[in-house]
Amino acid sequence: MPTVGPTALICLAAVLAPAVYHTFANPEGDVSAVWVTVPPPHSELLAAKLVEARHAACVNILPKVSSVYRWEGQVTRDTEDLLMVKTLTSRVAELVAFVKQHHPYTVPEVIAVPIGQGNGDYLEWVRANAQPLPPL
Repeated sequence: MPTVGPTALICLAAVLAPAVYHTFANPEGDVSAVWVTVPPPHSELLAAKLVEARHAACVNILPKVSSVYRWEGQVTRDTEDLLMVKTLTSRVAELVAFVKQHHPYTVPEVIAVPIGQGNGDYLEWVRANAQPLPPL
C-alpha cells in the first residue's frame, strides 16, 4: 500500500488552503456584527427598517434578553430584544446614526465588532446585500 510523505501533504495543504481560507476567514475585517438592544415592541420594525434601507444584509432578533444597567443613578432591570445585525464595517457609522434616529431610547446600545472568520459564501452575501443602492 503506498504511503503519503510529508512533501505530498504539504502540496495537498497548498492546494486546499485557498478553499479553506475563503470558507473561514475575513482578514480584511470588512464585514461586522452589530448588537443593538431594543424594547420588544420596536424590534421587528427596527430590524425591517435596517434591512430595507440596506444598512444591514440580515438582522436576527434574539427575544427576551435580561439587561441590568445603571441609568440616571439607578440600577435598572429590563427585558429587551437583542438585534444581531450583519453589515459592512464601512457602513457602521451610518448604521449607528440610523439606529439613533429610529430607536425609542435616548442612548441606544449599538456595539460593532469586525467578523474575523466565517463562512466565506455568507460573508460575500453580506457584502452584496449591505451595499447602498446606486443613485437613480
